[in-house]
Amino acid sequence: MKKLLESADGEVFDSCNFRREFDKAVTTFVEKTGKERFQLRDLRRTAAWKVWDKTKDVLLVRDFLGHKDVKTTQIYLGLSTQDI
Repeated sequence: MKKLLESADGEVFDSCNFRREFDKAVTTFVEKTGKERFQLRDLRRTAAWKVWDKTKDVLLVRDFLGHKDVKTTQIYLGLSTQDI
């Protein structure tokens, strides 16, 4: 199996146990938040909002998300020009 990640204590995450651990994390997330559905973009949006909340730097968030145009980032975060 292909090695994907290795934890700090040396545990190797291959495609099988990574999926199992990811599924457990999603289940925990759904139980704690009460969301009925989870999508990977939920993580992306949450991470982007955390960067925005800490920095209020839309250019940093743009770079973090890999957007070419800051307008895309504004739409993604639901920000108006006045918010920036």
